[in-house]
Amino acid sequence: MIWGAVWIGGRSDIVIMELDENSKNGYNANSYIGVLKDQLPTIYNPGMKFMQNNAPIHTGGKIETWLRENGIEAINWPPYSPDLNPIEIIWAWTKEWICEHYPDLHEMGETEEAYQQLYRAINEA
Repeated sequence: MIWGAVWIGGRSDIVIMELDENSKNGYNANSYIGVLKDQLPTIYNPGMKFMQNNAPIHTGGKIETWLRENGIEAINWPPYSPDLNPIEIIWAWTKEWICEHYPDLHEMGETEEAYQQLYRAINEA
């Protein structure tokens, strides 16, 4: 899973999230909190509002508690509204650009080498 953030005038690093071996889906709140701990201090300023989609790893009580304890104000977002979330549009553009410029990445993420190629392509997009 890939994480990134955007705001007017900037963007975060692109992060390939680490798998959590204890999760049946590979990623869970612990994986997500790891990224937030690493990335949000470098981009979040008081007065900003943090927006995320309603993926289950974004909406659990553990995440809400972590955000609150770290003074990060999150926007309550309606379910099933990815078309209203600006980063979803950026992810779509990025995917389209990568598919156009790197057609060999069709089977993205099946090997560590493919992940690294994808990471380089995303950072170039």
